[in-house]
Amino acid sequence: MMVYLKFADETAARLALAPWIVDGLLPAYIGLAAVDVVGAVQCPTCNTVETPDGSVHEMAPVPGWHINLSERVAELQQFEISAPATPTRTFAGSDDPAPPAFPVFVGNAKLDHFTRAEQLAVVQATMTDALVKLMYDRLLAAAYLTYADPETQQGLSLLVSKGLLTPERKEEIVAAMQPR
Repeated sequence: MMVYLKFADETAARLALAPWIVDGLLPAYIGLAAVDVVGAVQCPTCNTVETPDGSVHEMAPVPGWHINLSERVAELQQFEISAPATPTRTFAGSDDPAPPAFPVFVGNAKLDHFTRAEQLAVVQATMTDALVKLMYDRLLAAAYLTYADPETQQGLSLLVSKGLLTPERKEEIVAAMQPR
């Protein structure tokens, strides 16, 4: 059983784990519970950053400071959070099933969710609507497309609000982008 803890920051975590800290070191175990200090977590955005080694995904911090436990510790229950959809780390041999991962679409596969008529309508709208142009340019420049990214969800909603997609087509596209 994986237990996920979230604290405001490292200081808050150290305060909560103070009874188990020895010589200033966070514990590896609390009783029989293994402790995995994850710390600050970063997740990729849909943006890329140019580095001397080429393009890399821009990373954004996830709020909080994180620790995983192999089992529940009663004194730390107030810091428990729901299992993340895509945990950064899990314990080897954990009997918790791996959460489903949203598929990632790259290259032309980013556009293959849309019919040719829908694609042409969006391209035509980019000539007169700056918001549609911005969304479309960001889609084309993104390294990948996934429904796990809130920007994808916002973009599809924008297309519906502009009459470029029907709500029914949006639901079909969303369904095709869900974990399998």
